[in-house]
Amino acid sequence: MSTSTSVTTTTTESTSTTTNPVGSVASINYGAKLTISSATIAVGQQVTVTGTGCPARYWGAASLDYDNNAPLIFDSGGTEDDENFTSANGDESGGTADADGLWMFVATVPMVAPGTLTLNGFCTSNQSDDNDLTSDFRYPPVSVTVTTPYQLEVRPATTVTPGTTLTVNLVGGPCTNDGAGGEVILYSESGTQIAFPHVSAATAGGSAQILVVPPGLTPGQYQVEADCSEYIAVFGSYAPVTITVQ
Repeated sequence: MSTSTSVTTTTTESTSTTTNPVGSVASINYGAKLTISSATIAVGQQVTVTGTGCPARYWGAASLDYDNNAPLIFDSGGTEDDENFTSANGDESGGTADADGLWMFVATVPMVAPGTLTLNGFCTSNQSDDNDLTSDFRYPPVSVTVTTPYQLEVRPATTVTPGTTLTVNLVGGPCTNDGAGGEVILYSESGTQIAFPHVSAATAGGSAQILVVPPGLTPGQYQVEADCSEYIAVFGSYAPVTITVQ
């Protein structure tokens, strides 16, 4: 297996790491480096992620985190705006550090909404303790640009009047997680849920849902989302579409 090519640079200033107090977030080790095989990645693409400076036999892993462009579904209580890389059997991807402190894994980019996301990584002594509270240290974050084939087609237009019936077509295929359905919701700019579909219909391009813009809705911009969710867990998102209500 070939090693990944670093596409980012990180500060090389050495910072010592110490045991984190109970309940604190693990500190960033600026002497360690997290890399990904490309700075521009696509949902469904295989990528290689590597980390350095992790003690031998420790566990290293990474996730893709939204910055300020997270789908509005993440404004709901209990949802986390990050997506883990997973293996073909559904386990979280990661790697065990070798004697030189290097770990790596090859995984598929999860179904995230497109845009600029942050690759965050950590090193921990216990593979099951995969969070900031129990990690030995976190890596300096890496910015990546993500594209996706999972899009929304909104008809008849993206500039409409209150009371308009919209057909929202899910393009690119169904949700990649078994059991999670593509839940279509119309949101205000503040993240308030405005409308839900009442009717579903099969179309040649994929799965379509009928969404009615509420009569009397205040003019402005709103966001149509389709997210693969089950209860409060979000397993993926289509690229959101902004509509203008006149």
